[in-house]
Amino acid sequence: MNRSSLAAAGVVLALVAAPALAQMYRWVDEQGRVRYTETPPPASAKGARQLPRGESAAPAKPAAAASGDGAAPKPKGQKPLEVTLYTNSGCGQLCTDARAYLASRQVKFREVEVETQESLAELQKVAGVMSVPVLRVGEAVQRGYDETRYAHMLDAAGYPKAAPAAPAPQAPL
Repeated sequence: MNRSSLAAAGVVLALVAAPALAQMYRWVDEQGRVRYTETPPPASAKGARQLPRGESAAPAKPAAAASGDGAAPKPKGQKPLEVTLYTNSGCGQLCTDARAYLASRQVKFREVEVETQESLAELQKVAGVMSVPVLRVGEAVQRGYDETRYAHMLDAAGYPKAAPAAPAPQAPL
C-alpha cells in the first residue's frame, strides 16, 4: 500500500472507532429521571458520573442484525412486524428525524423514551448500547438514525414505501 492508501485507511478506521470511544454520562434530572448522554450533564444534575469508555458500544446482536440486513419479509396474510423507536429527551435532531421518517411512511410504532432504569435495560437488551435513537423492526435493529437503513428495514418488513397521496381537491362546477 502507498502512503495515501494507508492514510485513507487510518481515517476510515478512526471514524468507525470513534462512536465506540464516546464518553457517556449518567445523571438524574430535576424530575428524578435517570439520563444517559454523550454530553456532560448540567450543573443541576444529581448523581452525575462518567461511565467507563466503551461501555455504551458493546454489541448485543450480530452485525447483520444491527445493520438491519437481517429483517425477513413478512409473510402475506400476517400482521406487520412490530416497530419500536427508542428515544430520550436529550436526543435532539436525530430522534426528531427518525420520528418524522416513520411518520412520512405512516408506520405505526411504539416509542420507548429511555428515561428510567427499566427502559435503559430494555434498550441494552435490544441493541447493546446506551445511546439513542435505536429502531427495531421485528428482530432487526438499527443503531442511530440512517434514513437509507431505516428504509431497507421497513421495505424488508413489507411496509409501504410512501404514504398514499391525498386526493386532489375538486374544482366547483
